[in-house]
This record gives sequence, structure tokens and C-alpha cells, in this order.
Amino acid sequence: MKKLFLKSILILCISLLVPSCGKQDSSDAFTIVGKWEYVEKGVFVNGKEVMEQYGHSSGCAKNSIEFKTNNKVVTRSYVNSAVQDCEEIVSTVSYSYDGAEIIFNSEFKPYESELVKLTATELIFKDKKNIYRFKKVFN
Repeated sequence: MKKLFLKSILILCISLLVPSCGKQDSSDAFTIVGKWEYVEKGVFVNGKEVMEQYGHSSGCAKNSIEFKTNNKVVTRSYVNSAVQDCEEIVSTVSYSYDGAEIIFNSEFKPYESELVKLTATELIFKDKKNIYRFKKVFN
């Protein structure tokens, strides 16, 4: 009886010391801060998402969005124009993020989007018309 009691106590102690190995599915464990490359853009058709590869300009760097720790977000787009190949267009606005919603504060009006998915390597958010999928850029 004494051995059974000691084994029970030992098992209890081990179970308290060993960390959980379960999958973390909460976006709280990940951050939007960092540089993200556009992968797909989609629209909603009859309530369903229709996604397609994001159209980066041929021969140019990939368009990206970078969330900074100072609540600024920088978007970089590259276009081939009649004047210049791979012309870089940079835009910086402030943003706020509460874990479920990202609000981009443009000079005209706030642009609200809902966080769909956030992992260490993937970010998906949507608004009323579009949905965007990004992959994390590791430099």
C-alpha cells in the first residue's frame, strides 16, 4: 500500500513538472511584427473565398508588408513602368492590433481587417471584400 501511494505521488510530481506537448493554436504565441511577403489575394464570391497567386511584377523584389514594433506598418510594392523597371513604391501608416483585428490608420480613414490566421510563418487577414495570405520573410 505504501509503495502504491509513493508511486502515485511520483507520477503526480512528474506530470506537474513535464510541460504540455499539445499543439499551440492560439495566435497569442505569435507576433505580426516582422516582414511578410504577399502570397495570395482573394475575393469573396457568394460567401466563399476565391484565392489566386499574388501577382508580383516580373523580375522585381516581392511586394511585402512589414509591421514594426513602434506601431508603424511599411508596405513595399514594385512595379514595372514605362519610366523605370522595378520602381519601388513605399507607404508607411500607423496600425493597431488587438489579437483579433488589425486597424490600418491611413490618411483618409481607418482600414479595418480581421485576423484569420497567424503562425510563425503565415499571416492571413481579411476585410469585407478581400482576403490576403502572407508568408514570413526571414533575413
